[in-house]
This record gives sequence, structure tokens and C-alpha cells, in this order.
Amino acid sequence: MTAVFETNDVDKSQPKEVSPNQLFNSLSNSDWQTLSPKTATRSSAEPASGELSFDPNIYNGATDRAITAAKPLNSPPKDASADKNDLAKLNKDVTADVNRLKADEKALESDSKDTDKNDVHSKYHQELAKLDKDESSLHKDVMGFLKESESKSNYKDFSAALEKDHPELKEIATKLYDMGLKNEASKTTADYPLNHYEHHFGKTGSGGGGKGPAGSTDYKNLDTTTEQHVDTNPKDIGGRGGVKSATATQDGANRIDFSMTGGKWADALWRQDNQTAQAVGAKSVQLDTNFELTPEQLKNTHEIEKDIVFQKPDGTFGILGSQINPKTGEVDFWNSQTHHWIDEGSLGPLQANKAYNLQLSGTINDTGNPNTGSYTYTGYSLNGNKLDSTKNTFGTIELKNKEGKPTPWTPGVYIQTQLDLGAAAGTAGMTEFGEQLYINDNS
Repeated sequence: MTAVFETNDVDKSQPKEVSPNQLFNSLSNSDWQTLSPKTATRSSAEPASGELSFDPNIYNGATDRAITAAKPLNSPPKDASADKNDLAKLNKDVTADVNRLKADEKALESDSKDTDKNDVHSKYHQELAKLDKDESSLHKDVMGFLKESESKSNYKDFSAALEKDHPELKEIATKLYDMGLKNEASKTTADYPLNHYEHHFGKTGSGGGGKGPAGSTDYKNLDTTTEQHVDTNPKDIGGRGGVKSATATQDGANRIDFSMTGGKWADALWRQDNQTAQAVGAKSVQLDTNFELTPEQLKNTHEIEKDIVFQKPDGTFGILGSQINPKTGEVDFWNSQTHHWIDEGSLGPLQANKAYNLQLSGTINDTGNPNTGSYTYTGYSLNGNKLDSTKNTFGTIELKNKEGKPTPWTPGVYIQTQLDLGAAAGTAGMTEFGEQLYINDNS
């Protein structure tokens, strides 16, 4: 979604003559939009990640049964050629499953035009049942293929097969989603993000609890109320004001309940500061945090924003800003130069009472001149599902007041959390826990 940028966003800065580090907003009010999946591009070297994998854990309950059924116990040893034949056959089984799903999607699209969807005995419902059966078959065969590949330490062929099928499955899932079959779309791509399987082959995935950039310093235990500075002033953070309350309540070790009550389009922002030498010299950063929403919070919260703000001693300033719409999963990145949100695609609707691991990472190119520097988003993921962003490098700026006088923040790195209400008054909120910040000043 592209947000409407409010005029007072341009000069939201922190003059040194006012209270230190006045909160800087990267969020303007955005028009409500429904999910409209789009084709995303990625580098050929980047693993396919499945932005339509709405529920990557959907197969957990059946994994053990599928793996056990896929390979009989006490099977006799085989030579290398037999191993390759086994893998080739399993790969063909997976490909056949994909082809059946493609046929199911086409049949459903055709039948939906001529059938009463409320008639449980209709051909449409028969096709739905067949789709569900074929999705279960795909899951079983992927798990069997995984087990056989793992026993041969053959990650190369396994990953190549999944990458080959993924674009077609993504297309099928998009069409199912457009027909209103959201759960079916979720199942279609749930087995395909490679980072679900890398640990089976001794590889390091990018999901929760990652180690951050190589050589980075890890700042832990950030979810404490003493670290949070709150601001609800629309002149500082955007929005239309009308905030009645904004609280950060400690709910156990390294766990905070954020809550904001207000009128429509109200915003509240919390900020935590890091002014260490590593933060001042930061060249790469990664935020690793976890959150969950109650059903009421999911209903009322319009956007969840997590930002990494950086200020350099030479005046260079930028915001690795991100926001996600919980109802659609649509993700935007912040362009500091134009003061606009850039639509980067969707990771699918979020669910209530489910924990999400969010990772946001980027690099900072400080040229010594705020007008020629840049910053790049290198990753955004939820529970290991990586967003295939289409535009991820933006220019840095120098903060100035209306008179053109530089008004930089104190050099360092700052983490911002912002909650927004939508077109209705109410209470937005979430529980956040286990937040960590990784900073590398030598990359």
C-alpha cells in the first residue's frame, strides 16, 4: 500500500535545543486496501521463499506420519545409482502432485462460475475435496523426498526441485486466493520455503534466533519498559492524534504488552536508543523480535511498524522502516528521501494467538555526505518466510528544520515500534518478546 504522506512529516526531526532524540516517524496514514498479490522478482541466487505461504507450520502435525510412511524401516542398502533412481522417482511424484493441483485450480475456477457454492453436493465441492486430497498428497511426497534426500545428504537436488516447482505453486496459490480460497492457498505453498529444511542438512536457516550479521554485536533483553520512550504527538509521529492512552506494560522477563487506545487513524510510537560506539559506526544491522496479537488486537490494529533508525556523526540519517498490515500481510518499506511507503508485497494474513518471529535487516552505506549515502533492506521475514522485495535501496538524508538548519539526532541506532488504528476508533496492541538487535560496524 502507498500511504498518504502528511505535510508535517517532512520536518519531523529532533532539534538539539529540544528534548533529546524527539521521536521520528516513518509512518503516515495509509488508505485501507485489500490484498492484491503481485508478481515479485528475486535474484537467481536467492532461495525461493514463498510469500504466499500464509501458514508455514500447517504441516507440523502430519510430518512424522508422512516421513515414516515414505520410507519402510529396515530397507536393504542400495548402490549410488539406485539412490539416484529413488530420488528421481520421488521428484517425479512431487511434480505430478503439482500438475494435479494445477488441474484442480482450473477446474475450480471453471466450476465456480456455474455452480451453487452453497450446495455441498455440487461439482464445485467435489473439486474442493479433490484439491484437499491432492494438497495432502503433495505434503506427503515432499516429506518423503526430504527424508530420502537427507539420508543421502543431497541438499543440492532437493533445493533445486523445490525451487523449480515453486513459481508454479505460487501462481496456483495466487489464483486460489483470488477465488476466496485462502486456506487452500496457504496449504499449496506451505511446504516450499527452503529455510524450513536447511537445518536437516546442517545448514543455518534465517528463521527465529538467527546470529545476525557476521562479526556483529548482539544487544539482548530489549523488551523492558525502562528501554521504551513513548510519543503520541502527531506533530512528531504523524497520524491524526486522538490518542487516549498508550502504555508499555512488563509482562514477564523480556516481554512487553503494547497498547494504544484512541480515535480513528490514531498512532502511538515507542522508541529505544543505542548510542554505543558500535551503533555510531554501524554498517549492517538486524532486528530479531517476536510478537503475537489477541483476536481483538488483530481486529483493531491497522499497521504494525518496526523501524531501525540510524544517525551518523557526519549528518547522514535514514530509516530502515517497515510496516505490516495484520489483516492482509502486506508489507511496506520506508523511503527516507521521498518520505513515502513503498509496497513490497505480502506475506499473507496474520492469525490471532500465534507467535511470529520478525527479522528486519539492512546495510548502511555512509559516504560522508548525507546526499550521496544509501541504505539497503537485505531481509524481512516472518517465521522464516522471506519477503521477495522488489525495491530495497534508498538514499540517505540530512535532517533540517524549516529554516534549513541541520537538526541531527545524537549519533546511534534507534528501534521504533508504532501501532496504528484504522478507520475506526478502538484499541490497537500486541505482545512483543525476545527482541534482539545485531550491529556490525566492520562489515
